[in-house]
Amino acid sequence: MDKRRVLGAAFGLFIAIALCTCGAEPAPTATLPPTGTPVPVTDTPLPPTPTPLPTPTPTQTLPSAESILEASADALEETGSWHMEADIKMEVSMQGLSVDVPIAMTMDYQAPDRSHATVSAELLGMALEMETIIIGDTIYATDPATGEWMVVEESAIPFSPQGLTGLGSADLDRLVLEGLEMLDGVPAYHLVGTVSSEALGLAPPGIEADIGGKLQIEYWISVEDDLPRQVVLGGNVTAVGEDLGTLDLEVLATFSDHGKPVSIEPPDMPSE
Repeated sequence: MDKRRVLGAAFGLFIAIALCTCGAEPAPTATLPPTGTPVPVTDTPLPPTPTPLPTPTPTQTLPSAESILEASADALEETGSWHMEADIKMEVSMQGLSVDVPIAMTMDYQAPDRSHATVSAELLGMALEMETIIIGDTIYATDPATGEWMVVEESAIPFSPQGLTGLGSADLDRLVLEGLEMLDGVPAYHLVGTVSSEALGLAPPGIEADIGGKLQIEYWISVEDDLPRQVVLGGNVTAVGEDLGTLDLEVLATFSDHGKPVSIEPPDMPSE
């Protein structure tokens, strides 16, 4: 396999993750109008160090991890909007070749089915940027080369992602409540579990193979309002088929502006 094939796979993963997060159902984001200003690509920062809270007394009963996750999904649906910022690090390795792909993303979500994201990535020193807008079943994306908007057919999407916070407890294995922690001054439930590549929908274009493996996912969900504040995803998955390789993935996503008014409209399309 030549380097161009590996780059195609990595870029396919880049596009897939952009569509994955934009396509998430009630999940963590708020609105930023398209600006065309590149989002700087940075190394994935370490998540804020949570401070464990005192162990509850025997009279205090903590809810189950499953009920916390379900309450968070309900709370997100009620807010109607949210804002997300994510730093993503990918390393794609295939047949002796390896490509690092740092990605920075910002995203706004407007209920019930609108989202707008700006994604910046770097491949072998080449900066790439694209925007995506999803309104219902219509997906708009900018051409990374020209910046012009185009409509992406639904059939062109290689999977139906559920997004980082669109996952339910049935999608996760060994989901546990690690405890109560302070995150940026907010008391939060810290949940830890594992999720399969199938549940995440990792089957991006550019790789003619099945993706298998499990990743660890962690949630920090506010005790006060049940809203997610931070999600961390990481692990290694394997491609099995014509293209054999591995994908190391690290994601740090933070959420804010829950319920802040957002207006996401179709982009101005180039005239024919």
